[in-house]
Formats: sequence, C-alpha cells, structure tokens
Amino acid sequence: MQKLLEKKQLGAKLLLWPRGVETDTFSPSKRDHDFRVRVGAGPRDLIVLWVSRLVTEKAPHLFAEAVKHVSAPEGARIIPVIVGEGPARAAMASMLPEAIFLGTLRGDHLAKAYASSDIFLFPSDTETFGNVTLEAMSSGLPCITANATGSASLVEHAHTGLLVDARDGRGFQAALQMLVDDPVQRTTFGEAGRERALSFDWDVILARMVGYYRMIPQFEPYLA
Repeated sequence: MQKLLEKKQLGAKLLLWPRGVETDTFSPSKRDHDFRVRVGAGPRDLIVLWVSRLVTEKAPHLFAEAVKHVSAPEGARIIPVIVGEGPARAAMASMLPEAIFLGTLRGDHLAKAYASSDIFLFPSDTETFGNVTLEAMSSGLPCITANATGSASLVEHAHTGLLVDARDGRGFQAALQMLVDDPVQRTTFGEAGRERALSFDWDVILARMVGYYRMIPQFEPYLA
C-alpha cells in the first residue's frame, strides 16, 4: 500500500510502521520436552507446524499435500501439528488423519507449540502482515511460506527460510523435503529467523514510531 500511494503521489513522504512481536514470549527457550511427548514425538521425529484459522483461503490443502508426500529420515516420523480452529478443520482432518489438532492456543501454550516444533509450513498467500510467521521466526523455526504479500516481507529466501510460489504444491513439497533432510540447514535458518525477528521486537518498533513523531517538524511545509 505504501508503494501504491507513493506511485499515486499521495503525500510527500510515507513511513512504514509495521507490527511487532513479543520476542520474550515467542522464544526458542520455550522449547518443551513435555509438549513433544504429548503430541507423540520422539527424539528423532520432526514436528511440522501450522498455526492459523482453519479456512480455505489459508491453503490448508497445500500444507496437507506437502506433509503427506514428504519422506521422513530413517527411524523418524513426520508429525503434523495443527493449531487453530475454523470451518476447514473437518476437511483438513480428512486430508491428514494422522495430524494432531490442538485447537486455539494462547500465551505460553502457544509459545511452547512454536518452540517445540521443528519446521513452520504456511502456504497462505492471503496474509496482510504475517503475524504467525513472525512468531515462528521469533521462536527459532525455519519457515516455508508463500512468496506473497505479508510472508515475503518477513522471510528472507535461503536465509531465514524458503519462499515458494503460491499454489505451487510440488514446490512446497520440495522445500519441506529439503529441510526434513538437512538438520544443519534447519538450525541455520532458525537462528537467522530469530535474529531477524529481534528487529521486530515491540520495543524496537515503538521506538521507531517515536522517531517518526520527532521527524514531524520536517514535514510541516507539506502539511500546511
């Protein structure tokens, strides 16, 4: 929207104030062995996480197809964990009968779900900002998301995660397989994602807004 407004020359200067994330709440330190036990994950198993309303516009079928076709390392299993509620739950459960549905989680329970998982897979191309993606990054998860508005402004391709063309089912499958097969890359992406998420800490974001207010006198000629 900023680029569109600037193109239409609506305003001499537009500054972006993005949303933030509570990096103390959503943190790798919240990884919880008991959570993994509750969802049936062993030491070598990989939890692929979805956090969102369960609605068709979030592309749950792409999540399900990618998980169904990924091959787990020898001696390990892929465990899809779904956080959220919505009208697409029944369809998603039909596509992924092995999935663990946790319903709506908040606060520390949600933070533990993120940090205790291994990969965040979110194919939605209808995000305006991507709060769940930022929460996953802050929790130290490598992210696979659609290369679309919202997610693409957060995930840096091949640095904090992987961006896949929206609705490219095979692309999401390939990206997921890559991270399943490469624990070093998962760790590298996760650490880089956490570092990037720290720049969205609410203290940082609000300080930026204070800086904007201090710049207002510079724009007085344009506001007259």
